[in-house]
Amino acid sequence: MKSTNSEHKLKFANLNKWTPVAAPSGCLNFLCISDVHMGHGRVPTRKVIETCDAIMTDEVMEVVDVVIVSGDLFDKRLAHDSDDALLISDWMDRKSRQAKRKSVIWLILEGTPSHDNRQSRWFLHSNKSTQSNADIRYYENIVIDELFPGGPTFLFIQDEVNHDANKTWKQVVSLMKEKGLDKVDFAVMHGMFTFQEPVRSIATHLEERYEGIVRDRIIIGHHHHPEANGKIRVPGSVERLRHNEEHDKGFYFFTWSPTESVLEETFVVNTAATTWMTLDVVGKSYAETVGAINKVAKHPDGSHFRLKLSREDEAYAALSRVKNLFPHFNISTKVIEVEERAETTDNLIDTPVMTSIREDNLKELMLPRFSDVTDEEVMKIIEMELAA
Repeated sequence: MKSTNSEHKLKFANLNKWTPVAAPSGCLNFLCISDVHMGHGRVPTRKVIETCDAIMTDEVMEVVDVVIVSGDLFDKRLAHDSDDALLISDWMDRKSRQAKRKSVIWLILEGTPSHDNRQSRWFLHSNKSTQSNADIRYYENIVIDELFPGGPTFLFIQDEVNHDANKTWKQVVSLMKEKGLDKVDFAVMHGMFTFQEPVRSIATHLEERYEGIVRDRIIIGHHHHPEANGKIRVPGSVERLRHNEEHDKGFYFFTWSPTESVLEETFVVNTAATTWMTLDVVGKSYAETVGAINKVAKHPDGSHFRLKLSREDEAYAALSRVKNLFPHFNISTKVIEVEERAETTDNLIDTPVMTSIREDNLKELMLPRFSDVTDEEVMKIIEMELAA
């Protein structure tokens, strides 16, 4: 996890070796996942569910008090009769029953509307139809809720509540006033803070606003890269879902005390996250390209490899042959243009250089234009005007 604040150090753990312990008396263990994207087009839902099951085993859930899903449980709208929908429905049934057996509270936030499409409500239906009657809650829009009477308070904000984050902030302030609160213990959000964007946009939230009204932690989904900044924790996605996501994937786990805030926090790495890798084979022969793929052949079936090459490379013309050699991998291309070298010639055309005209360089730029003026008196007048 990339931390932009050195004073907040997270422990790291490997999912295969991680063993959480029960929270001290009066404290709570939170397991936070985000951006699960079930129904994704390129990472099978079955694989995503296997990841979630590996995270939330009975042994782990024995010591977990609260599961937080900070948005984008779904990737897109699914038809009820689709294979993915049936798999997800079965998973929700199992998790509902598990939540009841292990006395785990689920807090599920609606994420980006085009991803979740309010389908996380299926969890509520599953809980009812299985007669599990677990404590499973679904939140959309802007909501403040207590975990239990006298327990920690939560502010929930889904993505795209408003286009303008300033309007969202005004609604938050109004709701806090209505509830008679000047602070909440936690915020669960989906969207972006300014530190996550190179350029501030009207849709991004200002860190200092929410840092000021949240006592303990702000959990925010949407960005797939896990990060820590002040009180803000970005769990990232539990799976790699596309190229340029070579960083660690996993989930965030922390122990909370009502008197001492966060006692311990860990980022647990999902070492079985799907491989998405780019192989630079520009200028390589067909045999060399095949050799480059063979070097990474130890990766699991279903891994994604992108070949960076040009249209002039042998492997580009023989791409179908390459794919046939590795049918268990997903192979794509990133085509680049070969740099063209200019030939040495005496007839090169000078490229015009655009220079801005400013007060300090006006004289320097304009004087050469009057090089043909021979009358000294006229030239003096010109120089005086340019200097004015």
